[in-house]
Amino acid sequence: MVIFFYAPCKKGLGDIHRKEIKNLISYGTKKDILNWIKRFVKYNTFEISIPVLKDETAAPKGKTGVIVSVLLDYEIVKKVYDEGWYEEFKEKMDEAFIDVLSDSIYPFLKNNILFKFSSSPISIQNYANTSDGSIIGWGFEEKAPIKNNFQKAALTSIPHVYKAGKWAYTPSGVPMAILTGKIASKYTWGVY
Repeated sequence: MVIFFYAPCKKGLGDIHRKEIKNLISYGTKKDILNWIKRFVKYNTFEISIPVLKDETAAPKGKTGVIVSVLLDYEIVKKVYDEGWYEEFKEKMDEAFIDVLSDSIYPFLKNNILFKFSSSPISIQNYANTSDGSIIGWGFEEKAPIKNNFQKAALTSIPHVYKAGKWAYTPSGVPMAILTGKIASKYTWGVY
């Protein structure tokens, strides 16, 4: 799979993500959140994957698929879900993604979509039962609540009990789950 990162605007998210999202979670109305979506998408950085560039059988001849991902805070999606307009929220996010990409690097996108679907932290939580729908781990705004000494990442305060997984070391995620599993197995077998 070919992956690249694309930022439609060099300004970046800044307070749109940090300060505004906290206010939206606490006090925001549906109208406030709908107005926020366009700016959130416009100033975000997209991770774009194009599987057919690596495997031509990933799409019918002459077609392609595009996977577009951004980091999205669980709490804002949970608020929308609890208020009962989750599907509308996802549709508005989809529209904003398509608009931004059609107005920039994919000018023919809007008129050539055969089908689309989207996921959110709620979708991931429901599918994979991850904490708050996470796929990687913590944000970088606060200190990570774990040790960052790699060789000691598997250690716990209980003798002969080791930890491994995406939450065992920062930056978390699947690669860390594999690596901390290897470290934990070495402690288990007395290699360390």
